Amino acid sequence: GVTGVQTCALPICFPVTIGGGTRVSCVSAYMNERNIDADGVIVYTDGHVEHDVRWDVACPTLWLVTRSKSFTPPHGRKVMVKE
Repeated sequence: GVTGVQTCALPICFPVTIGGGTRVSCVSAYMNERNIDADGVIVYTDGHVEHDVRWDVACPTLWLVTRSKSFTPPHGRKVMVKE
């Protein structure tokens, strides 16, 4: 998780704790359970996610991936981010 927020000149920089894997299906479930009608979703991940991702979000999704070049998002567009 995020250990703190530090603002700086654009782009905004913040420290991130790495490790543990990413479970992204809960984001989709949370949005659907609460009927969240977003214009878009940004997922920031190392790309090491659960194997059976359930992504039932209809809005555009941008996946910012820092490590796993082999990760294929279930929906939306993937952008590799240099660390």
